[in-house]
Amino acid sequence: MRALVLFLIFVVGLISSFVVTAEKAYAQSAKNARIVNDSLVQNLSCQNLSVDSIYRAIRDDAFEQRRNMPIRNWSFRSGWVPLAGCWGLASTQRMVSYLARYNTSSSQRMEKRVPMLLDMVRRETLEENPGYNEYDHDNKTEPYYSKKLKNFNVFAVEESNLNDSSYSGDRGLWNRLMRGYTQELNGQTVNRNFKSDIEVNQANHFFRTGNIGMGMGNGVRSEEKNRETVEQLMRNLDGKRLTLINLRFNRTTQHVVMVKSYQRATKDLIEFTVYDSNSPYRDQIVYFSSRVDHFYSPDVMGFFEGVEGSKALGVYIVDEEERESLEQAMLAFYRSMCR
Repeated sequence: MRALVLFLIFVVGLISSFVVTAEKAYAQSAKNARIVNDSLVQNLSCQNLSVDSIYRAIRDDAFEQRRNMPIRNWSFRSGWVPLAGCWGLASTQRMVSYLARYNTSSSQRMEKRVPMLLDMVRRETLEENPGYNEYDHDNKTEPYYSKKLKNFNVFAVEESNLNDSSYSGDRGLWNRLMRGYTQELNGQTVNRNFKSDIEVNQANHFFRTGNIGMGMGNGVRSEEKNRETVEQLMRNLDGKRLTLINLRFNRTTQHVVMVKSYQRATKDLIEFTVYDSNSPYRDQIVYFSSRVDHFYSPDVMGFFEGVEGSKALGVYIVDEEERESLEQAMLAFYRSMCR
């Protein structure tokens, strides 16, 4: 009798383990079968989720010009140096293109969302300096310092693009970014807003020793370098990797744009569609002629006074390393969606 009871207990336990295992397998199967759709991706599978799978799922219309930021490039001074915001704007447009989720409501209050986003525009945070003492007049320590931003985040835009957001009054994210907020740091007030943080972004990109090569020489690069550049551009764009390029007319006239896509117009001509901060409401074209192995952009460079738009340009791919932080933000976001 005792042996029979033990046998029945064993059978019940075995059946229970099968049920639990089956439930776990079903739950895992259901998770893997989940599909995510939003304003960036279409039919993104939760199974074997990766950065590459996210890129493959990006919608064909995700980077349309209607989703360009509704602001035109402007000039300003960083110290004594006259600058314009093209590099900071192109860098930020890439961030917005990947991380904004349109037609999406958010429980995150604007008082939290705006500071988070402005740190992402600036690409750094402002931190209080613990060694600062406002009553010690001999202390040369600054009240705060800048720290490179480690983590980026996906963010919600309630409207279908940021331009539409600008018509939503105080509820619109774009208007709140332009207005900004004040940050208190060791008794010092810092006024933060979209334009001021773009100017910091631009200055940080501009004043880098690695830019010396682009400042030397005059205009075009070699045909060999151009062929290498166009091949890398096409590889990037085939994988939906938005790419920043610097267009060099001469040593003092250079302009950074964001490349979105390309097409072969003819056997000898490739057209690259670019976001140009001088023309935010209409994407422009950069041409590559494989007949002469040079780049041209009458549309983009024609904006600059005294620049012959039909002249060949030197083209440099820049800031490839910045894409990784955006990729990690996308991956973290979709992992949370797939849980």
